[in-house]
Amino acid sequence: MFTDNKHPDRGIMSSILGVISVVTIIVAIVLTYNAGGQAGIRSGAAVFLATCFSIVGLILGIKSRFEKDIFKFFPNFGISINSIVILFMIYIMVISYI
Repeated sequence: MFTDNKHPDRGIMSSILGVISVVTIIVAIVLTYNAGGQAGIRSGAAVFLATCFSIVGLILGIKSRFEKDIFKFFPNFGISINSIVILFMIYIMVISYI
């Protein structure tokens, strides 16, 4: 493949932050389930931090998507996974108030 395109660093970081967020939320959900549904302060703090990572990752993904001469896989993957995490957190917050 002969091209000058490159993988943007912001896009790669966005994808990494998204994967870290997903893993953190899954671990927090499993620990909460094992504790009988009682989420501790550590689980809440971990999920809050994962949500902050997702917001930063979404911003990085959007910024990297507007760069020129790049491969678009990592920015698109970062935007999609961080958006899913943010929407999931909104869903969890809405369900908890009902």
